[in-house]
Amino acid sequence: MAGLRELAPGAYHWQSGSNAGILVQEGQALIIDAGLDRSAAADIAQAVEKLGARPIALLITHAHADHSGGASFLARRAGDIPVLASPFEASIVRHPIWEPLYLYSGAAPIEELQHKFTLAKPCPVAQEMEPGMLEIGPFRLEIIPLYGHAVEQVGVVWGDVCYTADAFFPPDLVQKHGIPFCVDLDAALETLARLESAGYRWFAPGHGPAVQSPQEAITANRERLLRIRDLCLEAIREPAGPADVLRYAASALGLTISQPVSYLLAQTTVLAALTSCQRAGWAAVEVPDNRLLWRRV
Repeated sequence: MAGLRELAPGAYHWQSGSNAGILVQEGQALIIDAGLDRSAAADIAQAVEKLGARPIALLITHAHADHSGGASFLARRAGDIPVLASPFEASIVRHPIWEPLYLYSGAAPIEELQHKFTLAKPCPVAQEMEPGMLEIGPFRLEIIPLYGHAVEQVGVVWGDVCYTADAFFPPDLVQKHGIPFCVDLDAALETLARLESAGYRWFAPGHGPAVQSPQEAITANRERLLRIRDLCLEAIREPAGPADVLRYAASALGLTISQPVSYLLAQTTVLAALTSCQRAGWAAVEVPDNRLLWRRV
């Protein structure tokens, strides 16, 4: 259920299907993420209006449709405020066709990928954010790299509140989805390690409630990613193709994948795990008899 929670003076966490952050200072507001669509964006805009603050910018943590799909509507509704994103994610916010394209190996995407959950509305990006300090109006923020779930996902730190985007998911969501989406498993593990040692008072994720200690969630996410990588290694004791590896991992986790989008999302994580194995020197890829196969080294 949607709701607004004040974590620290002026630092709010809007919890819905996909969460947002709202920072308020001197009557002005920064918005962090825009929800899936026009409806979600309208709810966020109404929450800002109820706080009596004037929006001055919208920050997008990463360009997955459930966080950026409402950006164009929200920016217009707030008075054509500037939209900011990291360089790689900005390219997708501007040209959201990239999301279904990369899920479908760069080919023209199937119709199942051409809906709002994987194909957001395009939105201009006025400024590209790099990790480091960022000043917008009266706000002084720190932009931190939270790579792994998305190529250049970032978090936003204001005071002792860290908006962590999709760096980790609540344990119940990890269990529910089985194979959490990840484009770079090594980067995701590094992100979890950094957040684990961070001293923020509040961690406000992109899904689920804000927590003062993220340890349980971080442990659940780390263990699941490592389990997926271990299963991928098990699957290639004999040479196997990516589809066989995914089938093995899903079966071992007790998952039944019946929808194309769910399959393609899980496939991305499995490929990220195989890449991690290759980087570590545990696996190699080859193409015998016109088949791309992975094998243990």
